[in-house]
Amino acid sequence: MSIFLLTSALMATTISIRKKKKRQKYVLIVSADDFGISESRNRGIVRAIRRGVVTKTSILANGTARSHAVKLALKHNLPVGLHLNLTEGMPIAPISCVKSLLRDDGKTFRGKIEFRARRRELNQKDIENEVRAQIRWFRDTFHHTPIWIDGHQHCHIASLEIARTISRVFKEEGVRWTRIPSEKRLVRSRSCAVCSSVSEEAAAVRETYKSNGVDSSQAFAGLTFCGNSYDVSTFVEHVEYEFTSTSKVCDDETIYCEIMTHPGEKAKHDGTCWDAFDMSPNRVRELKTLCDPSMEHALLSRGIELSRGVESSSLQRALILVDVQVDFWTNMKEIQQEFSQFPTHITRLLKFARQRNYLVIHVQTDYTKTRSLWFPQFERFHPERKGVEMPFDPSKPRLESFAFPLKDEIVIGKTGFAAGLHTNLIEYVV
Repeated sequence: MSIFLLTSALMATTISIRKKKKRQKYVLIVSADDFGISESRNRGIVRAIRRGVVTKTSILANGTARSHAVKLALKHNLPVGLHLNLTEGMPIAPISCVKSLLRDDGKTFRGKIEFRARRRELNQKDIENEVRAQIRWFRDTFHHTPIWIDGHQHCHIASLEIARTISRVFKEEGVRWTRIPSEKRLVRSRSCAVCSSVSEEAAAVRETYKSNGVDSSQAFAGLTFCGNSYDVSTFVEHVEYEFTSTSKVCDDETIYCEIMTHPGEKAKHDGTCWDAFDMSPNRVRELKTLCDPSMEHALLSRGIELSRGVESSSLQRALILVDVQVDFWTNMKEIQQEFSQFPTHITRLLKFARQRNYLVIHVQTDYTKTRSLWFPQFERFHPERKGVEMPFDPSKPRLESFAFPLKDEIVIGKTGFAAGLHTNLIEYVV
């Protein structure tokens, strides 16, 4: 009898343990939208990242103050993605390639209201052209493919057909992360018809992006705060709700929640602001809240960590190849003799990484007199090519044929001896 009771107790304990859910890790991504829309917003976003809890931002390729934003991003080494814009301002692609996206003036986008009203009439090829043009601008500006892209005024989730087009382009261009603005509390409360509609549309296209290898956070917040001001307690309480609600239906060990914010300094009538939203005093109030010294402590006290790196499970493993280029192999006979198996090893390593969907990063030297610390050493090794510059060009890398990058792989130019010196490599591997 005693043995039976003991066995029963053990069985009961085992069942209880199995039912008990392992504590999940909560990681918060705080995104600042509209980088490049105006200089006041740009300054506010920089401040929110450097002194507050904002963990990343996304830039408008057609923003009025995009040049100002680029300078700040490079100066402060900011984590920047692309804020895809199909609704406001002028297109990046040639006018003839995006006609269905434009107003009757044939120059500017239709605006968010008309875009949504006519979304089923838009030419999908026009959308593809503009998306690729904005990604190309980002790549030409920052010398790498944007790791994440979110949609200005949620244009990327406006319909299933639009999501299919954009997610396919993301896959082909090597974009791994996007925003799915599906907010649980908002859907539950029905406090805003437009925002609720956006949230439902986002939920409907999540699998479309996922099927094309584009990840997103499991939880989202921020629609509730659009056009409104909020304090630390409201912010933390809302985020906590999204985490706990998601944890009930999600078994992932780590739950990511992205919150959308729009901080900015006091706007000036300098002609760079687009609309009343940008000019609103709520931008300043939002900045103050996000920079409040008590914010991070309030989050941590509830078991919520801030994300300080790349927000994609698909990017947790990476292969970094440094200097696998013709100048250090094909043109160096001594090295070929000493390391004859080098091409074979690199080929096998790349195959291994690609089959497992690793992020592959190629780092190549920039041979330019004005910025390359390596150039004098290069001239010493190759006296026959003294004075011959070979500037870094990510679209035409001088890498060995056995290590040539695929379309979705990243190529970074370095101007010094070390791969992480004066490059954005750290952005990918933090």
